[in-house]
Amino acid sequence: MVEASEEVYSSLHRRFKGDLLRPGERGYEDARTIWNGMVARTPGLIARCADVSDVQTAVRAAAENGILTAVRCGGHSLAGFSTCDGGLVIDLSRMRQVTVDREARRARIAGGCLLGSIDTATQKAGLVFPSGVVSHTGASGLILGGGTGWLTRRFGLSCDNVEGFTLVTSDSSVVRANTKENPDLFWALRGGGGNFGVVTEFEVTLYPLTSVVLAEGLSAETDIRGLLECWRDFMAEASLDLKWNIDLRLAPHTKTVPVALRGRPGLAVLWFGLATPRPGVHIWSARFPCALRTL
Repeated sequence: MVEASEEVYSSLHRRFKGDLLRPGERGYEDARTIWNGMVARTPGLIARCADVSDVQTAVRAAAENGILTAVRCGGHSLAGFSTCDGGLVIDLSRMRQVTVDREARRARIAGGCLLGSIDTATQKAGLVFPSGVVSHTGASGLILGGGTGWLTRRFGLSCDNVEGFTLVTSDSSVVRANTKENPDLFWALRGGGGNFGVVTEFEVTLYPLTSVVLAEGLSAETDIRGLLECWRDFMAEASLDLKWNIDLRLAPHTKTVPVALRGRPGLAVLWFGLATPRPGVHIWSARFPCALRTL
């Protein structure tokens, strides 16, 4: 693979409607930065696509010139797959349209959407898409890799709730994939990763959203085994409407944490319920005194 050259820039510039950013230009430093600050790469060119035709133009240029290429939606790839040194980054961050069909309980999500923008659009219709838990995560990377979140127990992975994909393949063709069109590709895209093409739109299933409750707790490390056994036994019989996360960590030095627990190892717990997480909260707090907060 080769780096993005001046010739490639000139070729793209004539046909590209979005933004083309090169090292040293205004906005480049912000555009090249991804969520994991430990990955500091310097693309030769960042192509912020305005629409599907821009994606086709960028893919065609990369293929014709053998350019090292990365695709970015939200830039949340921990390993830094959404950037590269010297090559071309196809950036979808300008493509963030969400169209909700309340009656059909469906939505069309553009390839550059962040989870927060999806939640905002669907919530207005009283609906929800089962996605992740961090609002500034890109939807494309999450969905193509599976996608877990608060609603996974009830509605499955994010990729389980995709009805169709529109993508640009390596030959710059626009392709549809669903159960009837390109079903093998549809199967692969639902959790198989982002290397099959640049997805420009997802058609997804939505669900009615009732009131939800989020509660968090923190217990000292005095009985780790007992705490974990309590969690295991309760969740084996718990309603699918309840999600209960638990992890071992140092308690933060914040006002919501009792002074006696700050800086100490303990079990942090999060309950998320479509109706109420009280059964889990009450069982836990009765057996293991903890600091509790309902959000």
